[in-house]
Amino acid sequence: MTLNRKSVEVNILDRTLGRDKYRLVDPLGSNTKLYALAKTSSQKEYVLILDLAGYPEACPKIYVRGELKDHWGKPMSETSASMHCYGYEDGNTRLCQGWQASWTPAYHIFALYMRGLFWLECYERHLATGETIDKYLKHA
Repeated sequence: MTLNRKSVEVNILDRTLGRDKYRLVDPLGSNTKLYALAKTSSQKEYVLILDLAGYPEACPKIYVRGELKDHWGKPMSETSASMHCYGYEDGNTRLCQGWQASWTPAYHIFALYMRGLFWLECYERHLATGETIDKYLKHA
């Protein structure tokens, strides 16, 4: 990420999330990550991790900190199209955010954050109802 792009992204994150709600690690290096607090409409808090290595040219990976479990208490450790996740990586749950095929460098980090937050809202509906995330979040 260039210094100019970093400045633009930090400005957007500061205005939308607030400086105290995220941490950008190694922003000009090759192992850039964003750790951001995500509060759902039920007021439950999660930490979204965006692996920004190669950003903005490469589509970042999005994770939720920790190993999530489904409605029945089963680990979400495997890839599941209906649950829009790739299972666990390094103790975190990797989300399928569906932009790999249509990715362009024009997408801002905040748009990725919002995609993760929307997935969390769908996940909480799944926890409450047992319905798959696919009911709320369709594949492109």
